[in-house]
Amino acid sequence: MVQTQSSKPTEKKILEDDLEYQLGNPKWMKKSKSLWRKILNWLVTIGLFFLATVAFFVIFGFPVQKMAFKENENVTSLCYQPSALVSSTNEPFLETQDVSCSDFINTAQFHNESLERYQKVLRVPTISYDNLGHVGEDERWNIFGDLHDVFRDIYPNIFNKLQVEYVATYGLLITYKGSNKDLKPLVLMAHQDVVPIAEATLDKWYFPPFSATYKDGLVYGRGATDDKNSLVGIFEALELLASSDFTPERTVIASIGFDEEISGYHSALPLAKRLYERYGQDGVELILDEGGFVTEYYGTYFAAVSVAEKGYMDVVLNLKTPGGHSSIPPPHTNIGIMSKLIPQVENPFEGTLVLENPFFSSLECFAKYSEDLDEHIRSSILKKDTEALTKILSKDKDTRYFFETSIAVDVIRGGVKVNALPEETVVNVNHRISVEKNLHQLYDHYEQLVGKFAKENHLNLTNFNGAQIVSYPDAIGDFSLSTIKTLEPSPVSPYGYGASTYEKLGGAIKHTFGNETLIAPALMTANTDTRHYWNLTKSIFRWTPVSPKAVSETNDFNAHTVNENMPYRGHIDAITFYYNFIRHYD
Repeated sequence: MVQTQSSKPTEKKILEDDLEYQLGNPKWMKKSKSLWRKILNWLVTIGLFFLATVAFFVIFGFPVQKMAFKENENVTSLCYQPSALVSSTNEPFLETQDVSCSDFINTAQFHNESLERYQKVLRVPTISYDNLGHVGEDERWNIFGDLHDVFRDIYPNIFNKLQVEYVATYGLLITYKGSNKDLKPLVLMAHQDVVPIAEATLDKWYFPPFSATYKDGLVYGRGATDDKNSLVGIFEALELLASSDFTPERTVIASIGFDEEISGYHSALPLAKRLYERYGQDGVELILDEGGFVTEYYGTYFAAVSVAEKGYMDVVLNLKTPGGHSSIPPPHTNIGIMSKLIPQVENPFEGTLVLENPFFSSLECFAKYSEDLDEHIRSSILKKDTEALTKILSKDKDTRYFFETSIAVDVIRGGVKVNALPEETVVNVNHRISVEKNLHQLYDHYEQLVGKFAKENHLNLTNFNGAQIVSYPDAIGDFSLSTIKTLEPSPVSPYGYGASTYEKLGGAIKHTFGNETLIAPALMTANTDTRHYWNLTKSIFRWTPVSPKAVSETNDFNAHTVNENMPYRGHIDAITFYYNFIRHYD
C-alpha cells in the first residue's frame, strides 16, 4: 500500500510538469511561485497574529513583568537597594557577661531586664500640653526631672562614662566621643514627651495608660510607640556599648528633646543651636529621627525612610461683630457668617504629583517590587505618567496627601450664652503643605478667598501682615487673618545610588533585618523635631526601626490614641538596629 500511495503523486507530478512545459512555463518558475506563495502565507499569518495580540493588549492592558528586573541591572535604576553593612572591626565584648554585645542582646536575661527598663520609662507620665508655660515657671514640666532620675538609675554607664549635657533644663545631649576627630558626628534623635490622655477614653483602654502592662507579647502604654520605643532603644544601645570595650571611630550624639508633641521650641530648638555652635553649618554627617516603620505597601514590606517632610501652617480666622439680645437677631449671626466660609475653606486644593516629589520614588519601588499593585498604576509609574497617577491616586485619602496640601478645620470657638448674640468666632485651620509648594502661595490663597468673602458679606478684612485690604465705613464686622505656627516644606535629603549617608543607613537596616529587606525613599506628611536642625546637615532621615515581624504582631500601634502599644519584638528591633547602626556605620 505504501508503494501504491507513493506512485500516484509521482504520476501526477510528471503530468503537471509536461503541461507546464507545453504552456511555456519551465520547472524553475513553478518552484519559485511555490516558494513565494509559502512566504506570503507566512507573512499573512504573522501579521494576523500581531494584530490579534495588539487588539488583546488594547482591550485588557499591557502586562508588566515584575520579575523582569534582574539583580545585576545598573545600580542607578529605579529603587536602588544598598548593600548590607559589614564592619571590619572586632565585635564589642562585655567582660562582665563574658559575651559579645550582639550575642548578649539575644539572651533571655537581656530581654527580661530591658523590658523592665522600658516599662520604668513608660510609667513616667511626661505629657506635653499645648498650653504649657515656660520651663521653670510651669510646674507641669517637673515630671521630666522624675524621668531623668529613672535614666540615671537604669543607665549608669551612659551618665558615668559618656558626656551628658542638660540643655534647656530637660533636654539631653549625650556625646559618645569617637577616635577620629576629622569625621563628622552622627546624631540620633528621640523625644521624651507624649501626648495627653483624653479623660473620656480612659474606660476604653485595656490597661491604665501609664501602667506599661506587658500582655501577649505587646507592651501597652502612652508613648510605647511615639516615641519612647526609639528613646529607650537609643539609650539601651549606648549603655551596652559604653559597658563594653567599644570606642566608635566617629563621634555619636544622642539629641533628646522633651516637647516634640508641641513643635519642639522649648527643647529641640535650643538643642539644635547648641550643636550648631559646636559643629557649624553642615557640620554633622547624618541625623536620624523618628518616622515610618517597615510598612506593607501593596502586599510587600518596605523600610520607608522619609527623606523630606511637608510644610506646616496653622491659620486663624477671626470674625468680630456687634453683640445684642438674641430676641432681635440679624439675618446671620457672627457664627452663621463664619459657617458660610468654612465650606469654601475646605474646598480641596488640586494636588499634582511631580517627579521631584520623593513620593514618586516610593511609587517606583512599589512598581518594581509590590506584587499586588494594580497593573495600570504600575504601567503609569514606569512610564512616568504623573498626570494619570495624579488622577488615580488623588481619589484615595491614603495617597492623595503625599502630593496635595491638606486642609483640616480643627478648632472653632464662638458665643458664650444661648440668649446673647455671639460677638466673636475663631476658627483654626491646619495645613500640611505639599513639597513643591510654599507658605506664600497659601497666604495668597487665603487673601483671595477671604477677600472675596469679605466683600460679599460687607466685612472689613485685615490680612496676615496686619494691613487692612478690604474696608467699609458701615461694615457689619471685622475679619482678620493670622497664623500660629508656620514651616516651609523641608529640603529633600540626598538618596539613592551615590548618596553615601542614605546607602549606609539602608545598609544598617539590611544588616539588622536581612538583606531581603527593601529600602524605599519616602515623604513624611507629618513633622518632627528635625525642623530645627536643617542647617546642621543635608542628610536628615526619619525612620523608626521596627521589623515586619513586629508589625505583623499588632493590629495597630495606635499612636496618639487608645491602647497605644508596641510588640516587644519591636522594642528589641530598635535596640538591635541602633547598636548595629553605631557599630557598622564606619
